Amino acid sequence: MPQPAAFTAEQIIQTAEDLELSGRKATYIAVRTALGGHGSYATIGPVLKARSEKKAKEQGGPAPASNPVPEEIVTATMGNLVKTWSLARSAADATLAPEREALAQARISADEEAKQLKEFLGVVEGEKNEMEAAIQEKDGRLDKAHEALGTLKAELAAANERLREASTEIQAARAEAKDFYGANQRLNGQVQDLQAALAKAEEAHGATRADLMALKVEIGSLQAELNGAKAATKKSEK
Repeated sequence: MPQPAAFTAEQIIQTAEDLELSGRKATYIAVRTALGGHGSYATIGPVLKARSEKKAKEQGGPAPASNPVPEEIVTATMGNLVKTWSLARSAADATLAPEREALAQARISADEEAKQLKEFLGVVEGEKNEMEAAIQEKDGRLDKAHEALGTLKAELAAANERLREASTEIQAARAEAKDFYGANQRLNGQVQDLQAALAKAEEAHGATRADLMALKVEIGSLQAELNGAKAATKKSEK
């Protein structure tokens, strides 16, 4: 076993002064404890006694009464204190052992739950990122759909405009066709009148050949005009 450390009188006195400065009494047990539990009464006791006598002389009063405790009693007392402390610590350890075990298990369970929670948070974060990416993709497609819808609306408006223009043109063509139909009817009436006149002239034998030829030329001209009006009427109807 290692030998207890030997302390000088100066170390003992300094330790006693440090104790008093901290508000504690510089007793043998206090000084020995402050010195790490080393030093015998035969070493510490005389130094403390001499220090007390010196302080009393400096203060002009009698030295405080000294009732030195035998070293055997002090040693036995310290041994009992150490034994009592050891027994108390053992009893406390035995009492607290189940609680310490439960605390350790709770800590393990808490660590496991924290690990699982961390993994769950990682999964949630991944799903969140996927959802954000999907939302961004849908937003992009929605913007394109809105753009396409705007284009379709513009094309529909242009088509409606063209339809209105075509309807106006159709109405004008119908009016023109109606005019052509009226002109055609009038021409037909004129042709019929000329043909009737020709028939009367031939029946009467009173018309000269020249008049007859002139009448035929006029009839041919009217017939050509009638054919042109018919062709124009058919074209307008289409």
